[in-house]
Amino acid sequence: MNLNITDYGKMAAKKDTKKIKLTFMNAVGNRLVIVDEYFQTLIEEKAKNDFVREVSKSCGFDPDSILFLSRPGTGKGDIMMRIFDRDGTEETMCGNGLRCIARYAFLNNYIGKKACIRTLDGIKTVQLLNGNIWTNLGIINQFCSINPELHFAYSGLPHLVLFTENLEEIDAEKVAKSYRYNKGLTSKLGYPNNMHVNLIEIIDRHTIKIKTYEACVERITQSCGTGAVASAFVVAKLDECDFPLKIINPGGILIADKEGENMMLTGGLQKSSEKLNMMSQNQ
Repeated sequence: MNLNITDYGKMAAKKDTKKIKLTFMNAVGNRLVIVDEYFQTLIEEKAKNDFVREVSKSCGFDPDSILFLSRPGTGKGDIMMRIFDRDGTEETMCGNGLRCIARYAFLNNYIGKKACIRTLDGIKTVQLLNGNIWTNLGIINQFCSINPELHFAYSGLPHLVLFTENLEEIDAEKVAKSYRYNKGLTSKLGYPNNMHVNLIEIIDRHTIKIKTYEACVERITQSCGTGAVASAFVVAKLDECDFPLKIINPGGILIADKEGENMMLTGGLQKSSEKLNMMSQNQ
């Protein structure tokens, strides 16, 4: 998709426009947009938040997050991924975004079948294996049980994991919001502003259902990679389930596994159809 978007770096000081290519990706229902800055910076740093908010409102795809792909500069990694939620907030990690960026970069010959991607949560390794993108989200180094039904795990983003029964009969968004905006709880855990909430139901030793309320996206998304990984870690840690684990999201199935102490994730990816939108700050 090509959008004629005012040069946000000049903040509409001139009437010049530049053409920005946006690639729409669907990762098990998680709607993501990739901005390719591998060869040059298209959106200046100070303007990225405004750009993300404008694209999220106007592109017609209703994305959950916008991903920026670039070279890693002087840092480690083959490429760099930055993640901005639809409200302009920059996040440290996006599990599905990592898979999308890896697939896009591989198809555009930026990386090989094995690569390292630099993120704000550190270096993440990815691998194309039997047609699937497997991502290594690393070690879960923060975990605690709040009560028998409620647990916390940090999988690149902070996640609460709430055990439920009959998940489909619950008003998941209402329940999730009650935890998302519980400032006493989220502040105590150290993440008062961006706590994600996962409601899960155990089906069997290798299968769970999940609905994730994503902070800053502020809705139940069709799938969340870091939420799936956090939930998989929790149910395995509590000896309720075993790896590999099938995670049934509203948008489809993700697979979580463990390699040593590292959490692995894979699932479906789809490039959405493209269309041409015309946007301008001068309108």
